[in-house]
Amino acid sequence: MKTQTTARISAAEPMSGAALPWPRGRAASVCLVLAVGLLDALVALVAIGASSWLPQGGLPADPWLAARAGLAPVTAFGTAGFLLLRRNRPVAAAALTAALGLASFSGLAFFLALYHLGKRRSFAPAAALAVASAALTVLDDLMLNGPAGGRPPAELVAAFVLLLVLLAAVCAWGAYRGQRLRTLEALRQRAEAAEAAHAADAGRIRSAERQRIAREMHDTIAHRMSQVAVQAAALELTATDKDTAGTAAAVRGSARKALEELRGVLGVLREDALPDHRQAAPGLGELPGLIEGWRSAGLLVEAGPLPADAVPPAVGRAAYRIVQEALTNAARYAPASTVTVTLTAGPGTLEVAVENSAAPPAGELPGAGLGLVGVAERVRALGGDLRHGPVPGGGFRLYARLPWEER
Repeated sequence: MKTQTTARISAAEPMSGAALPWPRGRAASVCLVLAVGLLDALVALVAIGASSWLPQGGLPADPWLAARAGLAPVTAFGTAGFLLLRRNRPVAAAALTAALGLASFSGLAFFLALYHLGKRRSFAPAAALAVASAALTVLDDLMLNGPAGGRPPAELVAAFVLLLVLLAAVCAWGAYRGQRLRTLEALRQRAEAAEAAHAADAGRIRSAERQRIAREMHDTIAHRMSQVAVQAAALELTATDKDTAGTAAAVRGSARKALEELRGVLGVLREDALPDHRQAAPGLGELPGLIEGWRSAGLLVEAGPLPADAVPPAVGRAAYRIVQEALTNAARYAPASTVTVTLTAGPGTLEVAVENSAAPPAGELPGAGLGLVGVAERVRALGGDLRHGPVPGGGFRLYARLPWEER
């Protein structure tokens, strides 16, 4: 999880308007080491300059103390390099920075290493190092100033307690930050798991609903259409005249075609359907058959040639359904009218126009009343326009413009 989080952060692009992106990964660690090293060296210089054991205008007479004071800024700067171990070897980093910080009269690197120990909840090593560092610091002060110029015991105890409280505060702050990061990570994982579970539940609900719809359609519409096909076939065989037999044959063919299309719809609804049950939706190539079917049923249909230009399959399917709905409505409301079907293809656009002439009113056949709603949804999904309504002199016109992106 930490690796993924680091990868996401390092891949983040800098915000627009920022002069320079904040360094990430190893570059950030190097910058941190350099900054802490410089600050530690500055602290060492200030501590040595303010000390009471340093002779004015020179170094101490003790060669060991003189070498320690002279090399303190360099040692303090180099101590920060051990912070590079704070992620893989946090205890070793804290121990080394504590020892070298004491030797160089500084301690910022140790504070940062102790912060990382608390962040990783390594409380036992952190407590041991904090107590040892505070005790050794007080002991070092006592040795440098000597018993004569040293502080009173009560003041030394107070310094020890104060330093220990400071180190404990640094460790506690690291523990708080680490716990906060772990809590945020746990909440993020929980949110992702809840989102995945919700998506899975929604998928199961949709699948169950699709299965239920498929069963209902199969048990009602498919059975009824099968009865229509069987009755039409019987009427065709027993008809006494050619007109009745032809009409019965047309009804049987329409019922068979409807059953084939219904089987394709059921195959789409059923996710476990066999590939041969998933029939392709009709397009422009099936329009002549649709028009001939309505002509056989007695509807007067005039249609021009199909567009010669290639049309995307989605646009062809929408055009087929538009013409199908328009012819169905004409047969329901004006069966004695003449219907004109026109398809015109332009650059990136297919225009579909279906218009029926005025006709005497006829008895309305039952319907769902949602045909034009479905047509409007298809056209809107393609980003097209749909207009329909009565025309002067009687009749009804449906016009749709179906665009697509040319490549």
